[in-house]
Amino acid sequence: MGASAATLRGRASPGKDADRKAQLRAAAVELFAEYGYTGMSMQMLMDACGVNKALVYYYFGSKEKLFQEILEDYFDRLAPAFDLLWKSEDDFRDRLAGMLGRYIDFLAANPEFPKIVQREVATRGPGLDISQRRLRPLFAAGLELLRREMPEFDAAPDALSPVDVILTVYSAVIGYFTYAPLIGELTGEDYFGAEAITRRKRHVVALADALIDAVRAHAAAAEK
Repeated sequence: MGASAATLRGRASPGKDADRKAQLRAAAVELFAEYGYTGMSMQMLMDACGVNKALVYYYFGSKEKLFQEILEDYFDRLAPAFDLLWKSEDDFRDRLAGMLGRYIDFLAANPEFPKIVQREVATRGPGLDISQRRLRPLFAAGLELLRREMPEFDAAPDALSPVDVILTVYSAVIGYFTYAPLIGELTGEDYFGAEAITRRKRHVVALADALIDAVRAHAAAAEK
């Protein structure tokens, strides 16, 4: 029989208490990634961890609070990757390459994160609202940065837009983690291995560089 909340409060040390909560949350992450918010139930979490209802609700209060805690934590830990773009004084291309490398490393270390977000987008679950709230300021800051660093966008507005550039690079990152397992089955390669991730970072940075060059080339042609 699973441990109860009352038993936990009476005998668990703070360290063990934190460990037990972390174990429950890790199991919840896997379940949310596989089934989404709607498909996952607290009963599934209890069964997976061998605990009872009282213990799960003692730690998290509700499925909604548990899900929000997990998703907010992912975004909190991802945020420093983007700091390279606006807090560093390095060359723009170097900052962009550094950010993309950190972003890809984060997703490689947390493959459940994009799965959860994509499920919520597809089903328009509660995670969609959280994701929009967290991504909206990043997207706005990214647009402002591109326009500041690349005035060529305004010189040739009909050629390439900063929104499309962001979406193209973003898709190249997220799409990899969506389809890599499928492609890996077809090719027999581990697309989450260190070598493959390094190769993917080079590819995405090269794509971003090519887009920057294309925007500047269009602007130069428009001035002639």
